[in-house]
Amino acid sequence: KTPDILKGVAPELTPEQFDDVFEISKQISFETAGDIPLISGADQMLATFHRLYKQAIISSRGTRTLHLLLEKHQLTQYLDVILSRDDVQKHKPDPEGLNKALELLNLKPKEVLYVGDMKEDVGAAKAAGIRCIFFTEGKNTFGAEYSARTIHEVISL
Repeated sequence: KTPDILKGVAPELTPEQFDDVFEISKQISFETAGDIPLISGADQMLATFHRLYKQAIISSRGTRTLHLLLEKHQLTQYLDVILSRDDVQKHKPDPEGLNKALELLNLKPKEVLYVGDMKEDVGAAKAAGIRCIFFTEGKNTFGAEYSARTIHEVISL
């Protein structure tokens, strides 16, 4: 998974060194997760939508870090499915995580609207046949059907 990504950055590392670097990066990610702020209004959006829709998170973060973040911001209660990079073999933009969430939620792609903040999110949504809102402050929406600059714009869509 991630060690493969490191090969392009530091091709001189041995497989054992890749594993060591990956383990260190996971530990740093976990230790600093508590410092990551929540996007303004995200908790309100999840609470509002939870009353109306099934919700999932498909994250590129590891399981420990993701759960720490969700618990810190008290968001776990709003999510029906929580998937981390550890739950899939292929990462976004591959649709594996979204397809797994669809299966767990017993939903079809046409019944889903995906909100993402990375171009890989848009790619995964498109590959899964899911409409996407790209949360961005820039102009490039990477082909998403909708875009929003604030959580309040997401809610109004």
